Amino acid sequence: MEHTMPENSIMSAIHAGAKTLARPFMRLGFIKSGLRGIYLKRRLAFPSMVQIEVTNTCNARCIMCPHQKMTRTKALVSGELVSKVVQECAANKDKVLTFLPNHFGEPLLNPRLPEYVAQVRAALPDAEICIFTNGALLTEERGRALIEAGLDLINISFDGFTKETYEKIRVNLNFDEVNANVEGFIKLRNSMGRKKPLVNLAFVAMPENIKEVAPFREKWTRLADTVTIGTFCNWGGEIPGEVTSSVRNTERRPCTRLWSHMLVLNNGDVPLCCQDYNGENLLGNVVNSSIAEVWHGEKLERIRKLHLERRFDALPICRDCNFWQQQNEPIWWWE
Repeated sequence: MEHTMPENSIMSAIHAGAKTLARPFMRLGFIKSGLRGIYLKRRLAFPSMVQIEVTNTCNARCIMCPHQKMTRTKALVSGELVSKVVQECAANKDKVLTFLPNHFGEPLLNPRLPEYVAQVRAALPDAEICIFTNGALLTEERGRALIEAGLDLINISFDGFTKETYEKIRVNLNFDEVNANVEGFIKLRNSMGRKKPLVNLAFVAMPENIKEVAPFREKWTRLADTVTIGTFCNWGGEIPGEVTSSVRNTERRPCTRLWSHMLVLNNGDVPLCCQDYNGENLLGNVVNSSIAEVWHGEKLERIRKLHLERRFDALPICRDCNFWQQQNEPIWWWE
């Protein structure tokens, strides 16, 4: 005799089986939701990355950089402003993971840079302190001072393997001098018996130098601690062409810098992000307020909300920006 199961029993069995199969994924969803809450709560407490512009002057005229378009007053940051920022970071040292004493300029043009690095090191013993430099002013004296100050990482922008290519991109700089400075700095650090600062050679790939990526990587991998090959940012959509058009053809996601990073310009102004090199989208000024007040302010909260809603067109500087593509955090943080 053939036994058959009632239709409603069959459906019940199917639903039960489906629920059993889905349970691990449902549990993962709860875990992800919980982790997201913890993650965002920590992020919103205080920026994990704090950056202060020690100068906005530069000794180079790189072809991919809009520095010549900058209309802000060129100046060195004041020691008082550095101290104010560092003191507030020290009060939140369990939250600050990275500190960068530079932005839209060559940091080695500020003679007090080693002093500022040492000040940050004393206040934030566990934070990573790093700078970005073109290396043209990285003399033995400056290099030794930075090593002794406690710098953790030095990123040296070096966009060519040959003199001809390098000097076509890094206008006003001398390939031979910079090459000697970088090699000399690595030798100096090693001779001092130090492991830090780590040396990263940063190569921005573009049509002018793309054929030199392989030999560049081969040479500097043997000498430096790390080598990074990246693409240039379009400074909030200012640089037209393939870079900007690729942003339009890529699925956008929120820029995680809004939850992690605060930049203070040399006069205390806080722009929306590091791509706002002219300080045209200001969130506040830490001379008259605090990092925390700006971080929790209405302006930044509104912009975060726009990003979460994927309303990037509402922000001209964000609309065609490609900087978010360089961030690699899991997308489910923001879903």
